Amino acid sequence: MNPAPPPSPNERDAAAAAPARPGAPGAPGAVRALVADDEPLLRTHLAHHLAQLWPELEIAGEARNGREAVDLVVQLQPEVVFLDVHMPGMNGVEAARLM
Repeated sequence: MNPAPPPSPNERDAAAAAPARPGAPGAPGAVRALVADDEPLLRTHLAHHLAQLWPELEIAGEARNGREAVDLVVQLQPEVVFLDVHMPGMNGVEAARLM
């Protein structure tokens, strides 16, 4: 079996320019995730980069603090949770202990 030839420079550029596609809800191979951060721009930035790097990842929900994250984990049952360590109220470490 011969390995596939490497992509041409044009193919690499086209792949890099292709829009990210989040995992379709319930699609085979999709991984459900929750993002928790008290900074809205950081939540958006992280979700954007995750969509580019991990196309099968479905961001099922976003939380503004640890308490919301714990509640959403119970409700949404994600397989992966991205937690900010420093959040007001309940921080990410305390939230992780309760999950």
